[in-house]
Amino acid sequence: PEEPRIAEAPILDEVETQEMKKARLEALEQMFSEIEQTDTTKRQHWDDEE
Repeated sequence: PEEPRIAEAPILDEVETQEMKKARLEALEQMFSEIEQTDTTKRQHWDDEE
């Protein structure tokens, strides 16, 4: 619903979007590192069972 607003977005909004993008990227990285941690623990668990 808010997509069309981007077409006429002023520079200020663009900066805000970049900040949001950065924040989202950081959140994603955090998620990925957490997933990797659980993955390694799972792998160690699998190794123990072999």
